[in-house]
Amino acid sequence: MPKFTFICEDDPMPFSSGVVTKRTIEFDAVALSDVVSEFELFLRGAGFNPPGILDFVTEDEYYGTNPEWNTEEWDTPQDDIPDFTIPDKSPYFFDTERNK
Repeated sequence: MPKFTFICEDDPMPFSSGVVTKRTIEFDAVALSDVVSEFELFLRGAGFNPPGILDFVTEDEYYGTNPEWNTEEWDTPQDDIPDFTIPDKSPYFFDTERNK
């Protein structure tokens, strides 16, 4: 059975008379859901207050079944690439003899 230890140490601000505090949570867990719930309790005990609950979601739930970022590259229209092998046909060609 895996054993987990979460440690949070709070150092006081420099030049203050604060006390160093240390919070430790040790537990055994078999299921991943138990680890997540214990970590959520650890975060709350360390002073963090997340607005929701910690949970695992599938990639389809997080990104959707057809994420836009996944197909954006293929749907973007591409400009025609000029043929640089023929200097007169290239839009970037500058004829130094003709343009004096």
